[in-house]
Amino acid sequence: MKKILFIMLIIPSFTFASRMRFTMEKNRKVEKNQSNVEAGNSVNRENPDIPAASRNYEIGDGNIKSTKEKLNINLKLTGSKSNKYVMLNKALNKLVSESSTYLGIPYLWGGTTRKGLDCSAFVKNVYSSIGIVLPRVSRDQAKVGRSVSLAAVRKGDLIFFETDPKRPDTVSHVGMYLGNGKMIHASSSSDKVVIVPLNQGYFMSKMVAIKRIVDIS
Repeated sequence: MKKILFIMLIIPSFTFASRMRFTMEKNRKVEKNQSNVEAGNSVNRENPDIPAASRNYEIGDGNIKSTKEKLNINLKLTGSKSNKYVMLNKALNKLVSESSTYLGIPYLWGGTTRKGLDCSAFVKNVYSSIGIVLPRVSRDQAKVGRSVSLAAVRKGDLIFFETDPKRPDTVSHVGMYLGNGKMIHASSSSDKVVIVPLNQGYFMSKMVAIKRIVDIS
């Protein structure tokens, strides 16, 4: 009788322990797979060929295809010259304030929304807040507007860089000047939209053009 009771107690315990081991192993596999997926996303959400941990430069948008859209780079400034300057200053302030709402938004190679976006999509979205429609990619954005010198740069100006070692002599990154020596951009190396000093050695060495999109004619 004692043997029967012992067997009756042992079997359920053994079955429960087996189920627990199976459940724990299953959970570990799920967690491992989830970690692999998340790790893969950290690589692929930008340029899939460049792991985030090994990047030490801005990957930019060099191999994103150009899109065809109806551009609009003419801001309507009406009235007297003094009134035009007032309107221009409001537009530039709008660009700065709009850009600040993107701070911390994740960098996403090829992304175009507040869920994640790249450098050229960032400035394109910011400029759309004042009715300006820019090209999609930085190499095309660099072809519009008026060239200005670094000494004459002002808030709202776009600054272009050649950062992609696989595409020398090709614009691949863009940021917007905020004033006081600072630039805001969607940074692949920081994985988000950030403000940086423009006089950092990296950016100064890669800078190739500054374009003024809105101005008084």
